[in-house]
Amino acid sequence: MHLYTLLLLALALPSPATAGRITNNTPWTARYTTDATTSSGPPNLCAFWNWQNASPHAKTVHCTQRTLAAHTSYSASSLDGFTFADREYHSDGGRGQTRGVWTKVGGSQTYQCKSSGGSDPYPQCDLFP
Repeated sequence: MHLYTLLLLALALPSPATAGRITNNTPWTARYTTDATTSSGPPNLCAFWNWQNASPHAKTVHCTQRTLAAHTSYSASSLDGFTFADREYHSDGGRGQTRGVWTKVGGSQTYQCKSSGGSDPYPQCDLFP
């Protein structure tokens, strides 16, 4: 095959889907969802503090809540958000979140969560570039 033909074939192939990722490097269980929607359907509710295009940005939507064990991660093109249901956590450079309030994860964003350390540790989740 000619190099020109190979180049055309490569350009015609679909690009891989971008994936969001949550890495839970804490000793606590987190939760994530992959089907957050403003339509009815999924069995649970998720209250996001940063839902897109909402005014104000907080919005409660339908979702299915899944468990993410300590020291594990999850990656999928359909990752919508995460929370810590049993403890307060910080996200986006120190913004305090009430337990059970969800952080929206966009398309290819990656959040890394770790323990803050100290005498009163909490999950600290930051957007990873």
